[in-house]
Amino acid sequence: MNPHPRLRLISRVWLVAIKYMLAIVGAISSVIGSGQLSNYMAELVRGKPSADVGVVIYSYSDRALILWLLTSPILSYTFLFIIQQTFSKNSNLPYWIGIITGILCLPYYLIPLLW
Repeated sequence: MNPHPRLRLISRVWLVAIKYMLAIVGAISSVIGSGQLSNYMAELVRGKPSADVGVVIYSYSDRALILWLLTSPILSYTFLFIIQQTFSKNSNLPYWIGIITGILCLPYYLIPLLW
């Protein structure tokens, strides 16, 4: 017989809360990190800038945009899948947090690529 059943219940609640907090922080970090990695790859593909009458023109800006639009969701989903399988197998919390974070960060990544 456990002499402190309330203490055991409190510790279990704390562990579950920490597990969900790790899933949330991991989902946010994975979406932001995959966006940064995709943005870095797109910057490499975009090429060197050439200035014409004060307007900067990149050689392959359309290819960079397509690369970003393909790699960012693939990397995000892969990282979110790993987090979901690790921390919350029965919950879609990492996916929902990832979708919200991705929507909020979308202008931050796309505006420089479209510029």
